Amino acid sequence: MDGMKPLTEDQIASIKKIKSIRDSNFVAHEYARDGTDTICYVYVDFDPATECSSFSGHLGEQSSVDLTDMMFERSQQIPTLVKALGKETTATRDATDGVLASYQQARRILNSDVSKSKKITKIRAIARLDAKLLKNLANLIGVNYGILGGCGSDDEDSQPVSFSIEPKASKAMLILEYDFERCSKVLDDPRDSEKCDYWQPIHANDNMLSGNYRYRVVWKDGQVQEARFPINERKRKTIKIEK
Repeated sequence: MDGMKPLTEDQIASIKKIKSIRDSNFVAHEYARDGTDTICYVYVDFDPATECSSFSGHLGEQSSVDLTDMMFERSQQIPTLVKALGKETTATRDATDGVLASYQQARRILNSDVSKSKKITKIRAIARLDAKLLKNLANLIGVNYGILGGCGSDDEDSQPVSFSIEPKASKAMLILEYDFERCSKVLDDPRDSEKCDYWQPIHANDNMLSGNYRYRVVWKDGQVQEARFPINERKRKTIKIEK
């Protein structure tokens, strides 16, 4: 961005020492400007609205949980980043307080009983305002505003998984463990599939899965059974669930 001062080597080093920043989607990236290797900035993800594409001012297809989780991560990591850069001023404190307030407001809406359509409309509006706060904060502390493209696994990593459930259940759902953890951060009850929209119904055959999951089965007598299971073998797999 024009007029933006590059971070010093000491500032870059201080950021890299902070595990919560280095190991997250908020990680700072060095890059060469204009194809040269003489001016190096730090490229920081300050956008809670998009995660896997260049910033274009719209929110894409992220769910209410996606957006609230991203705002949660920023509210936790931004104060650490500002402190690491030695940029704690009244203006940056006001901006970071605003980011935290955005997350808290989104979380209240996410945990409410309003319809999904109203929920995503309200949370997207908050995310847009939050993005403006973050862009301003990026300018205040002297970093670029944007994100790197390309994340997530390829569809070819998934494999067909079958389930055998005995006796027949009233309800059978599964969720990627990573997504369950995301819901746990922003929802009072991550097992509520009406609010944590990463839960998906279990089909008898051809569930395309890859990674670590958990299932939740509600039997006809009301008892609930829940367990974790990994999908990491490149072959057809059948998961047996018995009461």
